[in-house]
Amino acid sequence: MTQNEHRTRGELEEAQREESATALRRIEQADEYVSYYRSRMRSLEEGFFELASRFGATDDPRLRAVYAEVSQEADENVRAAGAVVACLDEDYRELQSRHAREIESFHEKD
Repeated sequence: MTQNEHRTRGELEEAQREESATALRRIEQADEYVSYYRSRMRSLEEGFFELASRFGATDDPRLRAVYAEVSQEADENVRAAGAVVACLDEDYRELQSRHAREIESFHEKD
């Protein structure tokens, strides 16, 4: 249903609440996925380094280079995902502004 199809202010507000709740769930879920990814990558990096320590390979320059590359890629992925979450936050703020305009417009039609 579009804004123009709502018969009452209550219907419009309910539709807006549902849309807002969906957007907030999307943001929360994205935050959780980023946190999970970050946690798993740190855990894998620590396990990898522990294993390398057991075999005395922590001083190997090739191993260190690969370790640094993997760590950097994980950090870049977290930053990129954080930027996506920031975009979702901005979209939510824009949604809230649109909702306010819709309510005002609904009142003007009365």
